[in-house]
Amino acid sequence: MSLVYFCEPETDQRVHALIIGVSEYPHLEGGGAPAVADVTGGMRQLQSPAKSARALSDWFIGGYRHTHAELATVDLLLSDANSTEYTAPRTPTGAAPQARHIDYASRQNIVDSAIAWKDRARADANDLLVFYFCGHGLSNGFQFGLLARDFGKVANRPWDGGFSFDRFLARMEKTAAARQLFFVDACRVGAEQILDPQTQPDDLIGRSFPLYEGRKQAVYYSAQPGEASYGKRGECTLFTAALIQALDGGAADDSLTEDWKTDTNSLNRAISAILEFGPELNGEPPQSPQVLLSPFELMRYEEAPIVPLYVTTAWHEGDDPPDEVQRIEICREAMMSHGGRAIVDWSNPWAAVQVCGWHAPSRFGSRLTAGDRYSLRVTFGTGERVEMKLKALRPPFGNRAIEYV
Repeated sequence: MSLVYFCEPETDQRVHALIIGVSEYPHLEGGGAPAVADVTGGMRQLQSPAKSARALSDWFIGGYRHTHAELATVDLLLSDANSTEYTAPRTPTGAAPQARHIDYASRQNIVDSAIAWKDRARADANDLLVFYFCGHGLSNGFQFGLLARDFGKVANRPWDGGFSFDRFLARMEKTAAARQLFFVDACRVGAEQILDPQTQPDDLIGRSFPLYEGRKQAVYYSAQPGEASYGKRGECTLFTAALIQALDGGAADDSLTEDWKTDTNSLNRAISAILEFGPELNGEPPQSPQVLLSPFELMRYEEAPIVPLYVTTAWHEGDDPPDEVQRIEICREAMMSHGGRAIVDWSNPWAAVQVCGWHAPSRFGSRLTAGDRYSLRVTFGTGERVEMKLKALRPPFGNRAIEYV
C-alpha cells in the first residue's frame, strides 16, 4: 500500500482513490525474465500506463474540487522501469512535498490496497470511491481480466498475477461506498487461449460483510469489447489525457442548475467529445470508450471552469503556426471593431506565453472562462482581417475554423 495523500476532512463526503499503472511486465516479452509464449500471447512492455497513473494522481491531489466534498486519500501502485518514486503536487498540511517510494503493482499489493481502499468508505456517508487501472487487459465474451505486474510468473497459473474485473465489480456492488467510480484504460481484445471458459481469475477483494444494497456504480472503459486502447510513447494514453481534461472542467455543465457541476453523464459526454476531436487531429486511430453508469454528481464548482478555445486553420498542418497568420486576438463580449479590448493578443514571431499556444497539427488554443461570450480577430500577412463573434464558450472546448483569405 502506497498512500501518497492522506487526510481526514470534516465533510459529509470524502473521496478515496486507488490508482494503478502497470508499464513494466517482467514476465512478458521484453521484460527481462523468462517469458512463456502460450502465456504472453505476444504482449509486450508498455510505455504509457505508469505515466498516466502519475498524471491522474497529480490531478486528484492538485486539482480535485467540490464545494461539499474533499479528497481524503490517494493510494498509488506502479510498475515502472524508469522510477519507483512519486512526488505529490501538494500535501494536506501545506508542507513541501517529498519524493516517496511507491510499491509495485503486483497482484498481492493490488489485493491489499483494494481491500484497504474499499474499507475506507463510511456506510453512513455519501463517500466516493475512485478506482483506476491502466495496463494490459484481456477479454473473452463477458470475461474481462486485468494483468498485474507479475502476470505469467507461474506459467501454469498466469492469472495468479491478475484478476477478474467483472467479478471485482460485482463484489463492489455490496460494499459500503454509496458511490463508486471506475476507470479501466486497457485493451479489451480477445484472448481465448489465455482466458478460456474454464479459467476463473478471482474477484480481488472477496466477499465483504456486512452486505449493502443500493450502491451506485459508474464504469468507464477506454475501448469497446474486442478493441484496443492507444497511447503515445512517453506520454499519457489517449483515454487518460481525455479523462483528465474532462475532470479538469471539461465535463462541467450549468444547463440544469445555476451552479457548474460535473456528473457521471456529463463526464461521459466530455470524454467522448475530446477523444473524437483530438485523435483525428493528431493522427491517432479513433478510440470509442464504453460506459456503464448510474447517474450521480462528482463535482460542484464555486466558479466557472477554465476550458480551451481552439482556432483551427483549415489550410495548414504542421508543428509550427502558419506563416500566413500574423496575429490572433480574443476579446470578451464586444468585438474589437466595436471597442472591445483584447484579453488574448498573440502575434508573429510567436513568443512562448501561457495564454495562447499552437497545438499541432492545425490549431491555435487558449484557455478561457466557460460560459462567457468571446469575439475573435485573425490578422493575415496581407493585412486582411477576419473578425467573428462566437457563441458562449461551453465545455469541453470551443472550436472555430478559419480560412486563409
